[in-house]
Amino acid sequence: MATFWSRMLLPVMARFRARRVAFLRSTYPDIDGYKVLDLGGSTHFWEVAAKAIRPREITLLNIADDEQSGAGPVISGLSIQLYDGKTIPYPDTYFDLVICNSVIEHVPPPARPGLACEIMRVGKRVFVQTPAYEFPLEPHFLAPLIHWLPRRAGRKLAPFTPYGFIAGSDPGRALRYFDEVRLLRRAELSALFQGTRYRAEKFLGLTKSHMVVS
Repeated sequence: MATFWSRMLLPVMARFRARRVAFLRSTYPDIDGYKVLDLGGSTHFWEVAAKAIRPREITLLNIADDEQSGAGPVISGLSIQLYDGKTIPYPDTYFDLVICNSVIEHVPPPARPGLACEIMRVGKRVFVQTPAYEFPLEPHFLAPLIHWLPRRAGRKLAPFTPYGFIAGSDPGRALRYFDEVRLLRRAELSALFQGTRYRAEKFLGLTKSHMVVS
């Protein structure tokens, strides 16, 4: 089942990842000279992105050790640090660009304003992307409409989604993951990052992801 999941999901993820890299290149044409903070990012993303963009310095800040490194090219200027989920341990405007890609939907709603302030504080520019609540397919569970149901109903269905089947003998894993993820609407993301420009990532004419840039 895990192999089937990978074969179905990874090509789609790769397509959107490539589009996102192209978007970064077009939005920040001088990115190769930037000092970049990737909040919650992975070495795998930068191994793929290295074909198109190579920032001067890349700092990955994560709440857990990065285990996604593949056998891709060596990335010069990359460092990995642990993050306490609260204060980003750098001074104001330390980074030329802060990237936060598919992370903020995992942060508890009461903690999101504080995280947004920290991102805006340490970055001269920001790029924040999150899956759109308005899109009918919940991307973490690959289940249609589950995130539009009342939370109690969606939680009951979580173990019976493709992600739930991957969890296998641990049905509580799907429930914990459902409790963690809460997708954002466009207005919610824009309110967190005031003064940024909004961009939509489309799929089949529908908004798949919300993005804000500055």
